[in-house]
Amino acid sequence: MTRRLILAVLLAAPTTPLFAGEVIALSAGCHWRKHYTFFPPRLTVAAAKERGIPTDAASRTKALAGRVRSGLHTPPPPDGWTRAEFDDAHWFGGSGVGFTTGDSRAPAGWPLFQVRGCHAGTVEVGLIVMRGRFRVEDPAVVKRLSLSVTYRGGFVAYLNGREIGRASMPRGKVQPATAADPYPLKAFFGPDRSGKGRVPLHWWNHQKKQFHPHWKARERSAGPIAIKPGLLRKGVNVLALELHRTDYPIECTRKKVGLCFATLGLVELFLQADTPADNVVASDRRPRGLQLWNADPWGSVSDTGYGNPVTVYHTIQRF
Repeated sequence: MTRRLILAVLLAAPTTPLFAGEVIALSAGCHWRKHYTFFPPRLTVAAAKERGIPTDAASRTKALAGRVRSGLHTPPPPDGWTRAEFDDAHWFGGSGVGFTTGDSRAPAGWPLFQVRGCHAGTVEVGLIVMRGRFRVEDPAVVKRLSLSVTYRGGFVAYLNGREIGRASMPRGKVQPATAADPYPLKAFFGPDRSGKGRVPLHWWNHQKKQFHPHWKARERSAGPIAIKPGLLRKGVNVLALELHRTDYPIECTRKKVGLCFATLGLVELFLQADTPADNVVASDRRPRGLQLWNADPWGSVSDTGYGNPVTVYHTIQRF
């Protein structure tokens, strides 16, 4: 595998006034490095007890064996992946947003949560970890720092290796296979045409406004989470995020139901700092002037693209 080195001249964007206030240091649309861990989905512990199935992970996984295409297992991320100095150059790069297109047949004019909600995702992914970078020129002038996240499943967030918050996750030490808090059944089902029964939530059958609470139930929100500015360092900082899958209810063992949607992923994220605008460099816009960056060999390069201005480029590597 060969890493490419791209050199580009970019037109300067109009200069904007620099002022103190809320500056977006990182968002879901910025450049991220991502690692995916695959392992088969499982029933919730409550669902296993209801059906009389042993509650160990293997038994709960076996109960859903017929609902997935494969039993793919891949290694979790290596130790130390949350630290700022960790080398993630070999991870997948791109936007952090996981659900944008929805179902291609979804009508125009739908609210965003409904478009995102009908994006099924990949149910075989059990853990997604992500790393986003931003640069702070002087941490001492950052008055406040906060994080807001909209997501599926649950998450734990770290700043430069220190945990700064979690949501929809159990307390204590988190393992790669730790499940997020269960979803309510309305995230999986909507009423049938008679109004008396339940059917899997579907973009065609559940378009009307009355079904909005069902689509909204697939997304969770946390924040703003206050973060101590003292955790920032001068230069490059790294926000690391681990997203955990939620286990499935007993109804998903039925052949006509299956695994309706992937119960993990990032929807929206904003890391905001109360500081002068020129004190933070983010990757959400094209930098001015001449830029040099590494491009992933599996990615495409266009005249509108740009590299992460916060990432130090590497020499070309061969593997």
